[in-house]
Amino acid sequence: MTLVKWNPINSMSDVFDSFDGMFNYGINRFGNRGAVDSQLNPSVNVKENKDEFFVLIDLPGVDKKDLQLNLSEGCMTVIAERKDHSESKNEDHVWQESRVGRYERSFELPVNINEDKIKAKFKNGVLSLIIPKEDIVSKVKKIAIN
Repeated sequence: MTLVKWNPINSMSDVFDSFDGMFNYGINRFGNRGAVDSQLNPSVNVKENKDEFFVLIDLPGVDKKDLQLNLSEGCMTVIAERKDHSESKNEDHVWQESRVGRYERSFELPVNINEDKIKAKFKNGVLSLIIPKEDIVSKVKKIAIN
């Protein structure tokens, strides 16, 4: 068991997070479609072994053509959009739990990866990424002190 020193600042943060959750839930509960309701929040799982990182992102209902994967300056960004495929636009939903909208999430990649060998596959609504690691040989550079 790990002992953690209690910090009142952390407790206050938890209280504010709880209020935010209740506020957003309360608004969305009565049908006001705010930003939280229209935002996809897919699950992300990351595993690693000595050679690679494995990332799985659940994106049900997203078409491959509505999915982007960008890499810039050590930051990977996943952009996906789930569209409403309702057959009739004139009907009101009695109950709708599936969400439509845009999803964007960025991940800072570790320094020890090979960006040129990242593999991505999208099948059955799951984006699978294999991110290979590479050995980085750190060279010690001495700096003269004047």
